[in-house]
Amino acid sequence: MLRKIYALKIQGVDFSYYLTFLKFINMPFSNNLKAINAIFAILIFILFSACSKQDYRPGYASGTKFPKINLKGFTLDRMQVHIGPRSVVAGEIFEEVSDKAFEVPFAESLDVNRVVFYNADNTVPYAGSQIRFNTPTKDTTVKIFYDGKTFVQNPVFPTPTAGKMGLRVTFKSQASAYTGPVDLELHERYATQVDLITINPRTGKKDTIKKGTILIKPEVSQTIRSIKRTEFNGYSEINEPTLDGFINYAFYIHIANTTNNLPYPAGVSTTPEDHFIEFTPDYTALYTINDIRITNVKPNKINYLATDRAVLFQ
Repeated sequence: MLRKIYALKIQGVDFSYYLTFLKFINMPFSNNLKAINAIFAILIFILFSACSKQDYRPGYASGTKFPKINLKGFTLDRMQVHIGPRSVVAGEIFEEVSDKAFEVPFAESLDVNRVVFYNADNTVPYAGSQIRFNTPTKDTTVKIFYDGKTFVQNPVFPTPTAGKMGLRVTFKSQASAYTGPVDLELHERYATQVDLITINPRTGKKDTIKKGTILIKPEVSQTIRSIKRTEFNGYSEINEPTLDGFINYAFYIHIANTTNNLPYPAGVSTTPEDHFIEFTPDYTALYTINDIRITNVKPNKINYLATDRAVLFQ
């Protein structure tokens, strides 16, 4: 067995510690049981030695620590994440950032480090995106938000007027070639009962019965104007609903400052059957809206995917 260990040393592996350990337990062995026990002890020792060096990575000095920075939030652009004094590209983020983690190297001589976010082609850092990272012995979490214009760390969103809901929104069309601004038209959607006239099969007379249904108020409740694809709009507030039985807000998308639909193909339906904005009083929402064309129904219809991104910051 000692010959095998010396052979390994010739191959570049230093087993002097393990030879000392073997001598300590009265090597050479007198029977197979002692040999098995010794081998098991050596394996445990090797494992312990490996674990004690878990802060080391090739290319970094021994003693370098690698705590994690955990990112949460939302970014409207695709970004490259640069870490450490060497500005190493560690990965990318885009749109929803949910518990994205990166290891940040800390040499023993460092008590502060940085994480910086660059544009998609790695040429320009975003203003205000440098995170000063000064916890070399523990992980940390930072929330980030890029609205298309400004990079914010640990953002604090406005508190709406009591009973109202704050709103920021962006819209990007995927079902048309239109790239300009749009208006978001909100209508109250509510549950009610309507009179339904039937014919009594026994008497042949008309009967009136009540039937529950869901309707959309034809009058516009509110319009959010000039929404862009490249950034979230400025802060707005949605008024409290006025109707009993209110459920949520149905919405229509129009070309800005008109009542015209986007240039979809003729005959495509844009009725808001299943796209809504939920109303939550005393809360600020961050909605991204995209359109898609549903082609497996006749006529084809446009559906809108409205997603509140504010939940990513909770």
